[in-house]
Amino acid sequence: MSAGAGAIWPVMVGVAAAFALWMRTSRAPTDRTADRLTVGAVALVCVTAVAVRTTGHAIVALPLAVAGSAAACVDAREGRLPDVLTLPLLPATLIAVGTAAHDFAGSDVTVGTALVGSLLAAAVGLLAALVVKLVSDAVVGWGDVKLAPTLAVVVSQGGSASGFALIAALGVASTALLVRRSGRRRGVRGDGDDRTTEAVVPYGPALVLGALFAAGPG
Repeated sequence: MSAGAGAIWPVMVGVAAAFALWMRTSRAPTDRTADRLTVGAVALVCVTAVAVRTTGHAIVALPLAVAGSAAACVDAREGRLPDVLTLPLLPATLIAVGTAAHDFAGSDVTVGTALVGSLLAAAVGLLAALVVKLVSDAVVGWGDVKLAPTLAVVVSQGGSASGFALIAALGVASTALLVRRSGRRRGVRGDGDDRTTEAVVPYGPALVLGALFAAGPG
């Protein structure tokens, strides 16, 4: 997969796959044309961001571009990241890393070395998300924690696995702290009593898009 006219078919297939995953995993898929176009646009942006990269980086980021964009759209509308999408993403991405190990320009990295580096990145990303979750349970959801290792692996492919794993970990932590998942807003019930409700702020879309655009050279 690379930039150019030849990338149009992989992009269209990827967008169609992402849309189908969103339809199957959303608890309340909408029939509104505007909503469907929005999902398609998000998938198009994600898959195109991958398609214009060199072959190795494209292969590694493709699972996140397809399943991640679907998960991000579910999160934006329903405030959750489906396990059926986030859990298989890590093994799928690791398989992609092994497949693409010899495709990186000027790289003599072996498959084993690439996988070890990716596992290190995944561990650091997961640890960072778990620390934030344990310190303040309301700050991140478990779906975000499950997504963190995949984000770290994808970002790590742009250079030093340990260096980019640290960046990914800091990104997950800072995003969780700055965009608080649980806010509080006060309303008034009809009987005059105060009522406090939770305002859920999904940041799965920001994490997925941020990782795809930060990962690797184009």
